Amino acid sequence: MSPNGEITSKAYALLGGNWGIFIVLELIFTILISLLTATCIGFLFIPPIVVGMRSIYLNYLRYGSEVKIADMFTCFADGKIINPIVVGLLKDIIVTAGLALLIVPGIYFACRYALVYYIMADREDIEISEAFKLSAEMMEGRKWKYFCLSCRFIGWGILSVITLGIGFLFLSPYMETAYAIFYEEVRQDVASRKAGEAFITE
Repeated sequence: MSPNGEITSKAYALLGGNWGIFIVLELIFTILISLLTATCIGFLFIPPIVVGMRSIYLNYLRYGSEVKIADMFTCFADGKIINPIVVGLLKDIIVTAGLALLIVPGIYFACRYALVYYIMADREDIEISEAFKLSAEMMEGRKWKYFCLSCRFIGWGILSVITLGIGFLFLSPYMETAYAIFYEEVRQDVASRKAGEAFITE
């Protein structure tokens, strides 16, 4: 896999002249998530939207696909929102329980299951338990690398807070693109070692 510095450089270069549409995308996503979080059960619909967002970034990374805001709602259009909702709930419960146990376990589980939404974006019909299993397998030996990649954005996050949150509109596409590159490199690495397994998307 590429060094983390190279991954972030690739992410910046990949965004190129398309920052505008991604900023609009993240702005709409942020507003939507805020509205859903403010309702009693709206938060349940956040995971399917996150899966849609992962699909947008992956398609842009792989094929240079045009960014379409409507693709954020792919899971709703396909009528396949139950699994993402359950996966989102389970992941939140696992990570929250881990954070309650002296924080470190929570960070461990957050890294271990960091790829579940990407896996669901690649395989919308995957079983819930299989999504968690595959994420754990793909992150084997890579959790520390993912953690360090995340830490590279802390400074930018602080600057974004100083700008009253405006900076996050630029930081979010940068981070999401970097994480998409990370997932894609992991996927290709696993594919080279386990060619033909069902969860590998060609």
